[in-house]
Amino acid sequence: LPIWFILDGGAKRTPDELRIADPATLLPNGRIRRITPSPIVPGINSDGAWNQIWLDTVFTTPDNRAPYKYTNPGTATNDRERQRAGTYYENPTNKSKIVFFSFGLEGVDSGYEAIGSVVWCNAFRNKVLHNAYAWMTHSILRGRVLEYDPETRTYNPLPRAFVRVTGLAPPSLVAVEVGYAITDSAGEYTIFGIEPGIYLVDAERPGYRTQHPETIVLIAEQAELNLIMLKTPPGQITGRVIDINNQPVRYAVIRATNVQDPQLTIEVLSDPDGTFLIPRVPVGTWNVEVVSLALGGYRLPPIRPQPDGVFRNVQVQSGQTAVLPEDFVLEPLPGTIRGRVTRADNGQPIQGARVSAVANNVERGFALTDANGNYSFQVPGGEYQVTATAPGFAPNTQTVTVPREGEVEVNFQLAKLPPGRVVGRVVRKFGGAPEPNVIIELFFGGNTVYSTTTDANGNYTLDQVEPGDYEVRPRKTGFTFEPPTRTITVNPNQTTTVPDFKSQPLRTFFRGRSLVSAPFDYTQDVADLLDVPPDKRRFPDFRFFTWDTAGGRYIFYPDAPANRFALGRGYFIETTQDLPLATEGTPADETQNFQIPLRQGWNLIGTPFRFDIDWEQTQVIDPDTNTPVSNTTAVGKQIIANALWGYAFGTYTATRRMKIWEGYWVYAYKDTTLIIPPAARARSATSRGFESPTPSGWTLTLQAQAGELTDQAYIGVSRSASPGYDAEHDLLKPPPVGRDYVYISLPRLNWGAQSGYYGVDVQSPSRSASWEFTVETTQPGREVTLRWPNIHQLPRSVNPVLVDLQTGARRYLRTTGSYTFRSPQGGVSRFRIEMASSAGLLRIGNVQVTSGRGNQRTIAFTLTGDATVEVKVLAAGKVVRQLMNSAGRSAGVQQVSWDGRDQQGVALPPGAYTIEIRAVSEDGQVARAATTVILTR
Repeated sequence: LPIWFILDGGAKRTPDELRIADPATLLPNGRIRRITPSPIVPGINSDGAWNQIWLDTVFTTPDNRAPYKYTNPGTATNDRERQRAGTYYENPTNKSKIVFFSFGLEGVDSGYEAIGSVVWCNAFRNKVLHNAYAWMTHSILRGRVLEYDPETRTYNPLPRAFVRVTGLAPPSLVAVEVGYAITDSAGEYTIFGIEPGIYLVDAERPGYRTQHPETIVLIAEQAELNLIMLKTPPGQITGRVIDINNQPVRYAVIRATNVQDPQLTIEVLSDPDGTFLIPRVPVGTWNVEVVSLALGGYRLPPIRPQPDGVFRNVQVQSGQTAVLPEDFVLEPLPGTIRGRVTRADNGQPIQGARVSAVANNVERGFALTDANGNYSFQVPGGEYQVTATAPGFAPNTQTVTVPREGEVEVNFQLAKLPPGRVVGRVVRKFGGAPEPNVIIELFFGGNTVYSTTTDANGNYTLDQVEPGDYEVRPRKTGFTFEPPTRTITVNPNQTTTVPDFKSQPLRTFFRGRSLVSAPFDYTQDVADLLDVPPDKRRFPDFRFFTWDTAGGRYIFYPDAPANRFALGRGYFIETTQDLPLATEGTPADETQNFQIPLRQGWNLIGTPFRFDIDWEQTQVIDPDTNTPVSNTTAVGKQIIANALWGYAFGTYTATRRMKIWEGYWVYAYKDTTLIIPPAARARSATSRGFESPTPSGWTLTLQAQAGELTDQAYIGVSRSASPGYDAEHDLLKPPPVGRDYVYISLPRLNWGAQSGYYGVDVQSPSRSASWEFTVETTQPGREVTLRWPNIHQLPRSVNPVLVDLQTGARRYLRTTGSYTFRSPQGGVSRFRIEMASSAGLLRIGNVQVTSGRGNQRTIAFTLTGDATVEVKVLAAGKVVRQLMNSAGRSAGVQQVSWDGRDQQGVALPPGAYTIEIRAVSEDGQVARAATTVILTR
């Protein structure tokens, strides 16, 4: 609400109720009986005009701007429009204000009330007008800020104090800083334009504190308020000024500037050792900087601290020393080092010698000599170790002092040394194969002085290398190297071995079989592109093939289109050795959509752009309307499958992310066109997968392994799934590839038009949910292992059991990590995953310990099913007695006794011991229980 303050004898009150005269209360004598205050006071009548008419339906914007509301008839009808009796408005643009009442003030009762024998008039009409005026105008606050001196017990004006006015009421002004001022030399301040309200007034000045903030109510008036401030004990700031060579800088001018009051500054000079102390610093926040140098010789601002040489927001506390976090570091003005480098044996100049200046293990500058052996370069003034080096010569070092804005001459004579030898090797980063035809260069002073090329084994040798320090760099078109360079020192008559460089081409296709693509279009033959030797371009050394959807067959290299990489197409590649691809082709236009025609059935596609693609952000042409639709819509209309299948080294993986350089199977239910827009770029490191649990269900990965061959499929549940086919969840699986494989699939041959072999089957949550699947191998009698690696991600209420449909063997997945079997004649094994009921789970319950004579104890417990049981006694985590070891037990109550002795029959000392019970069922369920037994003397 607005500020509806009124003044009664110095007290400020609010007329939150107004009473309007009602003609219905007209008495026979012509007077209107006043209806408040309650109870009715006889003889006190209303002085409101009884014959006025007021509006009783009023709209206001916004609704809450109604300081007065009708209680009758508004409350009775619960009609919000008929409750509003007044409104107020402030124009936020020009700050103009208006107050409107839908009733005449002459109809308002003045508010008489009897106080003892006195009849008091509240003058509500006058006060409402006063309140409206007070709201529409402002107040002025004046005053002084004084410093109290406890020694002289006097008050003195305090200039440059910051006075702030903060709102406390009404709600619109709470915590709002409505005004501020800076005191003048007399400590006086004036703040104009303060709206009606209740305010907190305080003052700030570095080194002072307000005795206590003051609260004041301001309503259309000019008020005066004085504040008292007390000086707080100061602190101090200390630090050091040095140059880049760690030498002290004396008589530097250091200035501290108060952040709140920039006119408040303190300056000191650094001592001869570079240290400084700024005393009597008022409490507050300060910026500290070096502003000048009494003796000159250095550049400003300092190079440290970063970025501009100023320590900002240094906090100074009362009675404490603020230590700057690091030194000011100045760079001396530069000086020049010049000279000549010659041979010690004949005085001839040495061209290309490198002369460097080092201080505190940091090189400050260098130069190379010209044809006459001369050099010259500048460094910041100071003391340096100046060293001359040249290939084939012994280095020489001299200590010199470089004058600021001066010059020093340093000449060198270098002794000739016998040569050395450099050897090394370059190998592939992945696989470690040797990298031939790599150019190896040795650099000195930024120039190539030696070079060679690696042989077929990736080795290189450089003979007759002059002694010295060199940078070694490998290079080969289409390759990068780790590390890109190495630094070596060649010694006379010695062999220097360079650690291996590791090469990495644009792409490496690793040995084995993988599904691949390229983000470039190539015109050259793929075997030429991958440097496959001519005699190795046939199976089993090399095979490159793609799928012809229309013909339902594979096309093999060298037949087109399996003879080159084309944008958007997927290929299988089989190789017995890693094949590097080091040449870029023609990329797709990454500002335009890329279209891939799809035929009904399985299609091999690839990522056309040089970045990963989020499959769910692609589009598809709807054959019914010939218009693009979203991936989600296309899946729902059964135009395409809901995900892709990648393949690497014998394993199929379902995915919704198209990775660069990888190829994918996609199933199309109709002839259509896939549209991949550049905007489908995958923004995160991973896309929505199949193994992550979701709020609506879970997914379990089933893996099959036979030797080095692996494959996987997925089962799960979702509240949006059904027991049958679901386009959103279920996914057909491509056929196996190659002559030797292991292949796991979920045959769904009773799904009508959607019948087939699936790799993903998601069902609705149900205790009766089950999944039948098959594992196929190309060799009967082969040992195959099933695993379920993400079982720990399933909800605890889910208890899947594996059933071998050939042998009837059962395995509880939560406590059994794998199941191994031999493939039958024909190579196909059949299994089922079903849900175990809670009642059928193995549990150990009702563990009880009863005492007999001495330390005799009987441990009783209940098994919910048949199991092999172990019972151990542990002390401090170590087994001291085995009471039952792999004993077969039927469901029901079990008992075992303990005599308080260890495994050797020795009586155990008094104390607490743990009885651990472990039971394992035939299907692999594991149950555990433990209890504590106390032995006494």
